[in-house]
Amino acid sequence: MASQAPLMSFITTRGRSNFYRNNWLGVSSGFLIFGDNIRNIWIKNPITGQELKFSKVPQPINQWYRYDQAIVASIESYPGRFLIAVLSRTRWSSNVCFCVSGYNAWLSCSSGPSNPQIVMEIVIFKGRIFALTSDFRIGVFDLSCCELLVLNLKGTPALRIKRTRLGVSKDKLLIIDSGNLPGFKVYWIDFANMKWREMESLGDESLFMGYKMSARLCNATKWGRRSNFIYQLPFISKTCSEISLDGKKAADIPICPENVSPKMNFWYFLHHHQGMDSVRSGF
Repeated sequence: MASQAPLMSFITTRGRSNFYRNNWLGVSSGFLIFGDNIRNIWIKNPITGQELKFSKVPQPINQWYRYDQAIVASIESYPGRFLIAVLSRTRWSSNVCFCVSGYNAWLSCSSGPSNPQIVMEIVIFKGRIFALTSDFRIGVFDLSCCELLVLNLKGTPALRIKRTRLGVSKDKLLIIDSGNLPGFKVYWIDFANMKWREMESLGDESLFMGYKMSARLCNATKWGRRSNFIYQLPFISKTCSEISLDGKKAADIPICPENVSPKMNFWYFLHHHQGMDSVRSGF
């Protein structure tokens, strides 16, 4: 499966009516994640058919802004148990809730006077849950006390928060800034020196980005595509844009004959269905 090209996945406007009561929260560890307007959360693996339901989230999924995001992972110290994290935010606040399958208790971490950083995005990297905050800082969640620990990093660049995304590679936590249009800038966190570093080149890899879901580095040459490029699924387009780091568009690749719903697109990496990312947890 790892040698197969990722699936360019869309929900069409025709199929969108089946989701009208549900919020599309993300794709993580091979699972599609959904929430509805009565606070139910569930995940489903489209390859194996495995489905898991969690207890109701303590606050409604954001119906107005639809900024919500969710990620899911297995827990090394609890075989058969899965952790889900749900981010719900508005322009002024954020809340991240955590729950373990089989338990009814949710823990939450909210922005407020004691924690003013609004969490903009979350991602799993090397078994830990990292966050990007509204003031361009990187934090990691301590799940034993449900606290966001903000890292003291040197060399934070000037970014545009609406254009900034978290991503992962095999060994790097990535921050992608498309605010410097027409080009992109990709940074990674040097944890050994606690410093931001810019990637001048993606090397033999390319970056795959959904509009709101998933951003991942992988080698595309084995599928006949180019290295050191960005393959981006736009807001509503029925094509995939092949873009160089300096913003020059090389091609628009047609991928969907039907009308597609805005924002509801993502890359699905087939080998992720075989096993969950694992996370060490204090639960």
